[in-house]
Amino acid sequence: MKSYINVSNILEYKNNKSFYLYDKICMLKIQNANLLLMYLGEDYYYEYLEQVISEIYIYLQKDNINHSLYPYILDNSTLIVAGKMEMEEEKFLEITRRLYKKFYYIKLNRPNLPMLMRFAVVIRQGDMMKCAIEALYAERNLQRNYIVYEEDISKDADIRQELNVINTIYWAIENDGVIPYYQGIYNNKKRCIDKYEALMRIRDRDGNIYAPVYFMEVAKKYNVYTKLSKIMIKKIFQEVENRNMNVSVNLSIYDISSSEFKKVLFKLLESRQSDALIIFEIIEDEVFKDIFLLKQFIKEVKKYDIKIAIDDFGAGYSNLAKTTEICPDYIKVDGSITKNIHKCKKNRHILKSIIELAKNMNAYTVVEYVDNPEIQGYLEEYKVDFSQGYYFSRPLPIEQLEL
Repeated sequence: MKSYINVSNILEYKNNKSFYLYDKICMLKIQNANLLLMYLGEDYYYEYLEQVISEIYIYLQKDNINHSLYPYILDNSTLIVAGKMEMEEEKFLEITRRLYKKFYYIKLNRPNLPMLMRFAVVIRQGDMMKCAIEALYAERNLQRNYIVYEEDISKDADIRQELNVINTIYWAIENDGVIPYYQGIYNNKKRCIDKYEALMRIRDRDGNIYAPVYFMEVAKKYNVYTKLSKIMIKKIFQEVENRNMNVSVNLSIYDISSSEFKKVLFKLLESRQSDALIIFEIIEDEVFKDIFLLKQFIKEVKKYDIKIAIDDFGAGYSNLAKTTEICPDYIKVDGSITKNIHKCKKNRHILKSIIELAKNMNAYTVVEYVDNPEIQGYLEEYKVDFSQGYYFSRPLPIEQLEL
């Protein structure tokens, strides 16, 4: 930053905190900093940032009685305003509220290019910087852009939980704790389980097993999803090759988009000896993020006699036209439609429509969340091809399956 802005950096804040007796801060966080950096480029972004910081600095001067307010730059998206002990709490809150009203939405000198800020105020806490970050984190999903920290703010449990999940993921990666579980898929015509869906699980140091709902979002957030996927796909192919079993494998748009993952996958396909059926399941709401990329991927894997399934079909019911572009071999009906089908007439009508669509596309139907004989009775009546759920099989590791 240019020196004329007269704004100190965070190291100076640390040195000045005890000297000036700061007991209150307001943290200003640019929400869309990364987006602006990508769109504008580094030079233009910092030019705009300098302009904004200068305006904030000038705005503060009219309220800076007895030099009680001091701004500091934390990083390329964060500014803090520190207040001395001599400034009354109510005065500081009044100033920061006005600061928020003026600067939470800043129109830059380009059309349709705003800078968006969130504000966290902390008063009389030991580690005020930590408290401000915790307040912004705890309130991230509540649509609040001006937050006053309170000691009972619900942040510690969330942060500890996320750290625990990260530790569990890395322990699993490093200690052979990424494990495929398999759930049987019942063939309603043959009246037996003749294929399995492979489902990722991770094991912690105490032997506890976790499903993706516990760890998957964190894995994606911290860029370890591909590591998990590569381990998973290698183990599935190894176990399937050894037993010549038919298996269905979940792939996300992250997998299909990752050259690192695809390199591993196609190497496995090239060296495959078994003629067992392999199905790749794509979640329906992810299919349409990049339809061209998906079609190219399907074209490549079809060379290896791979079948394609659309998973969770019906959750994004408006994408029927694009589903027909893909020409899936299997359509797996979303659980929200099927789990109450024995109680909900509307859901039965939706299921019938999906079955008819699948027939017109020459695709098999698979219905998940089958956990009682009533649901299965309707599926047999409607001529659903395959049923999957706890009524037939719970997910188990390979060594516990009755093959």
